[in-house]
Amino acid sequence: MTDLRDFIDKATELGELRVIEGADWNLEIGMAACVAARAPSPPALLFDKIKDYPAGYRVLTMPYSNDRRIALTLGLPLEAGKLELVRAIRDRLYGAGPAWWRCSISKGGSPG
Repeated sequence: MTDLRDFIDKATELGELRVIEGADWNLEIGMAACVAARAPSPPALLFDKIKDYPAGYRVLTMPYSNDRRIALTLGLPLEAGKLELVRAIRDRLYGAGPAWWRCSISKGGSPG
């Protein structure tokens, strides 16, 4: 993935993004995001044509609110599990890390 536009295109293709046009910036964007966030696997919301703003100003909310979009961002298979996602994020933030990080919890390994 190259940039946010690429993420938006791919999330749209996967059905992971909803576009909302004409929302008011004052209360509607925040409330819509708050309501959508209560869903078990909420979509990312892209607000476009926002009231009182020039064309082209958009707001993206909840881009990482489910595992599929996190995997998409990290270039992992969309079916990646939570443990795989956490490990990928950890490795990108801290590198390979100390030996005890590389233990396999799924295989019963323990730190140390």
